[in-house]
Amino acid sequence: MVLRVDARDPDPVAMSRAAAILRDGGLVAFPTDTVYGLAVDPRQDDAVERLYDAKGRERGMAIPLIAGRIEQALEAARLGARERRLAEAFRIGRRMRFADHHRRQVRGAQILHCTSADSTG
Repeated sequence: MVLRVDARDPDPVAMSRAAAILRDGGLVAFPTDTVYGLAVDPRQDDAVERLYDAKGRERGMAIPLIAGRIEQALEAARLGARERRLAEAFRIGRRMRFADHHRRQVRGAQILHCTSADSTG
């Protein structure tokens, strides 16, 4: 399925559909300013496995985690005191990137595992 979205004027129906795909454990591809990205809900183990398979990525390689708030990142990742201090000090806008995925089933939304769509990144 392809949903076309205008970046300047996103269609709420298309965005809701993409969110539903993520909630249902699906994978969503989207363009960014530099690459095409692939995203899944990091709290769903099956979705994370699909992302690794789609990338052809070894399971030991970390996948970036994007979160709007540190509390959201904690739903899907372990942050030690050092990582938390770094996240708080270098938070850029509303996005933060974390590694060290820890699979834990938690309700909620607005956090993604996201990586470039190419097989090398």
